[in-house]
Amino acid sequence: MTLYETINIIGITAYSLVAIFFLWLTQVPNSGTRAKFWFIAVLFMLVGRVNLHFMPQYIAQDHIQAIYAFSLTFEKIFLIIGLMQFVEGNKKKSINPNFLRFGISILLSLLILFYFLGAQTLTLSWFSTTQAIFLLIVAYTLKHNTFNKDIQYKSLLIVILYLYAVHWLTFPIAVNFPTWLNFGYLFGNALNLIVYLSFAYMVVNRFQNRMIQAEQSALSLVKEANQASKAKSDFLANMSHEIRTPMNGVISMLELLHHDNLSSEQHNRVSIALASGNNLLQVINDILDFSKIEAGKLSLEYIDFNIIEMLEEVVDIVKASAHSKGLELILDVADVSIVMVNSDPLRIKQILLNLISNAIKFTEQGEILIKANINEKHDKPLFNCAIIDSGVGIEDDKRDKIFQSFQQEDTSTTRNYGGTGLGLSISKHLCQLLNGKISVSSQKGVGSCFTIALPLNRCSDTTKQPSQPDLSNLRALIVDSSNTHLTVITKLLTMWGISVETAITAEQALSLCKQPLAFNFILLGDHLNGIHAESLNEQVKQLPNCQSLKIIQLLSTTDDNKVHALLSDNVDFVLTKPMYSSQLLKAITGFNKPFSEAPNNKQKIQTRENKDLPDWPNNTQILLVEDNRINQVVATQLLAHFNLTCDIASHGAEALAMLYASLKNNRPYQLILMDCQMPVMDGYVTTENIRKGKGGDAYKATPIIAMTAHAMAGDKEKCLAIGMNDYMTKPLAKDIILEKLIKWLNIT
Repeated sequence: MTLYETINIIGITAYSLVAIFFLWLTQVPNSGTRAKFWFIAVLFMLVGRVNLHFMPQYIAQDHIQAIYAFSLTFEKIFLIIGLMQFVEGNKKKSINPNFLRFGISILLSLLILFYFLGAQTLTLSWFSTTQAIFLLIVAYTLKHNTFNKDIQYKSLLIVILYLYAVHWLTFPIAVNFPTWLNFGYLFGNALNLIVYLSFAYMVVNRFQNRMIQAEQSALSLVKEANQASKAKSDFLANMSHEIRTPMNGVISMLELLHHDNLSSEQHNRVSIALASGNNLLQVINDILDFSKIEAGKLSLEYIDFNIIEMLEEVVDIVKASAHSKGLELILDVADVSIVMVNSDPLRIKQILLNLISNAIKFTEQGEILIKANINEKHDKPLFNCAIIDSGVGIEDDKRDKIFQSFQQEDTSTTRNYGGTGLGLSISKHLCQLLNGKISVSSQKGVGSCFTIALPLNRCSDTTKQPSQPDLSNLRALIVDSSNTHLTVITKLLTMWGISVETAITAEQALSLCKQPLAFNFILLGDHLNGIHAESLNEQVKQLPNCQSLKIIQLLSTTDDNKVHALLSDNVDFVLTKPMYSSQLLKAITGFNKPFSEAPNNKQKIQTRENKDLPDWPNNTQILLVEDNRINQVVATQLLAHFNLTCDIASHGAEALAMLYASLKNNRPYQLILMDCQMPVMDGYVTTENIRKGKGGDAYKATPIIAMTAHAMAGDKEKCLAIGMNDYMTKPLAKDIILEKLIKWLNIT
């Protein structure tokens, strides 16, 4: 290998390394634009050098000359564009490009002169030395004419022609010169490398400074955002407390009044007031949940739970709203293959409540079907639940919009429906938190179907799974004019092994009852075609093979007078709609002459609304620690509703004294209900002192339930971490209080 070839290969290698360096530099954050220009520039130079070394033996020399000139011309153009990124332009002052044209003319004249005189060394030295200065002048001129595109384009065209002419004319020298050891050629190539490496250093240095500035700016913004977020959280927490405290008095007292002996008109007024209070509370809860989601502080609590019971509880909450509009609520759980599962039931209930409440709000007539199933084909059981309504529907172009915060399909001032527009947005975020998804299909004027799909964990204790009843020896007749009701109930009874016949009219029902093969029981809806249910009951009971037939009546009302009238008139059992599978099963197995031979099935059926109160332990003593007078009255009356009494302490210091005195008087407390925000000594400090034995060693393990208006993210965790056993938010819900009392007073 000759010295010429060796030096040529060294040059190609050097430019290759520089190209790789700029390629790496393009990956540096915020450095992409300039680094890319210089990478392309080096790439074009590399192409030119490769042409010099490898191409002469393969391609005609005139083609090589054009490729060489083209490559190195565009190398310089990209380098100029890269330099323009560093030059500070002045938008108010334009630079006349004539001096640039004049300089180019002089340089070109010198090049031609030296070229024809044969002064190759001097030519190469001259142009290599002045190249960097020339490129900077070009970049400076172009940058100062960015607002004048005409001047900019003309100047760039002149520069391109000049550079092409230079490299075209110097090509014979470059390709034919006997050695690269010539001072001019070596100096030119070395200068090129120095220029590129200097630019690389400038790039890295400038990007480093910018990254430091950006990091400092980002840290400052994060600090400001954290301060703003904390201020917002503190404000919401305080607002939550201040709103929930009076709401506790309003809603709880209305609930107690609702269960008193009132006239029909009074009952109606209380119901309206209670519904309004609950609607206001829902708005507050939506805003608080939205703020938690926005702050990323919404936590999940995974526990084992009965998913069918959870669905029934959800329907219990919304059924009054549906009945008030004359809507049929239908719960279909026949395809729920496993009952005990593990997830966050509170958040799943919240999703379902939002979706069903929406369906009720936007449906004026017809029915709402809640159809649930569990798909066990996946690694984790997949809970699918569809809420299908016959409401107003949603236009195609607005389906995505309804899942956005504070958005509804109709946001005009004349819209018919209220609400914050947060319910669906919160439901979508909760589904995502639970690793699930939510979807909607709808037809304007026909109805909508909202579907959730949530992966569940299997219950850790398989013994908790209830066994399916075997009622295969029974025959049943279902009579209802609603095809949806017929389908849902048929699926349920068939799953239990019962042989089922259906009828949509009283005439069909009578015809089926006259057949030789008798039915064990008949399930009657309250909407029949052609005849009233009461009249059908009488006619059925008179048939010879229906003397021992049991009749279960479905009613859309909860009027006790009507229920008692039916029970005394040929009806064996009354179920109020929406019908729950658990109640239907108890009705079938709980008659005086039960179908099932199992003795534990001979039980009195109880409705969800009329559960008997438990037998509390004798001398049950409860201490209520609460500073607000209204909340004291509310809690006292709620406990009285459950046949319990309590002593009251207005702050933590008083509570500690009462605990200590109770031990001396031999009247220990079995349970402490603790407010968190109080004067003198708050609930947190009081709990810490109780756990340290400052109220007496006997109370170190006594159950303490937080009873607070604080409902922000982390409030529950703070209460539990301080030593409390459980947590309730105000307004106090009667059912939740009863549930907590049963749990912590160890009622089985």
